[in-house]
Amino acid sequence: MKSVFIFFGVIFEIAFISPVHAQDTDLRKEVKHQFAVKGGQNSSWINFVPAVPQNATKGFIFGVSYSYMAQSPAGILIELLYTQSGWDETSETPDLYYSRSLTYLEIPVLSNFVIGKKRNHFKLQLGPKIAFLLDENERTNVDTAQARYYYGRDVEDTIELGLAFGASVSHLFSFGEIQVDIRYNSSLSNLWRATDDFEIKNTQTQGLALTLYYWFDAK
Repeated sequence: MKSVFIFFGVIFEIAFISPVHAQDTDLRKEVKHQFAVKGGQNSSWINFVPAVPQNATKGFIFGVSYSYMAQSPAGILIELLYTQSGWDETSETPDLYYSRSLTYLEIPVLSNFVIGKKRNHFKLQLGPKIAFLLDENERTNVDTAQARYYYGRDVEDTIELGLAFGASVSHLFSFGEIQVDIRYNSSLSNLWRATDDFEIKNTQTQGLALTLYYWFDAK
């Protein structure tokens, strides 16, 4: 996790500090519509209550984005993303393992605030998202006697509602705009419905995604 923030800090320095000696030319005219392709890595885990020992898992995230700037500096960001998430449980017994991967089609609809008028921009995004479970894969060698309630059970709530908050830096080159983004995602819905015989009350997906955008202006 520390390496993610170090990488983000380096990109921030390159985008904002290094160009100060360059020619201060605004390559951008007033742009309202933009499209992008994006891809990167998603680190995810589950908010279990009571807590379950686990490690974050890493998966791919890629998709397309659309940005509309209604009035500077505020706009809207809509994305269609293929996201891999899940979790990897830890055990005091080294030979035992349990992990589950979850694949979603995710649609965030976020407020988009852009600061900067020249080559460099700082962006903040905040808003809701909806995700549809496409596939899940469970791996374990735990026997029935040691299994938790959800072992062997398919996810019950296959539609996930959540919130996303992101921060980005971007630099406008002659060939297009490159943006580095870090985003925290939090589910508001549970993977399994809480019942009296289900000892786990909260099963909410959490994630931290680091992605790279390539933006191009709509004609």
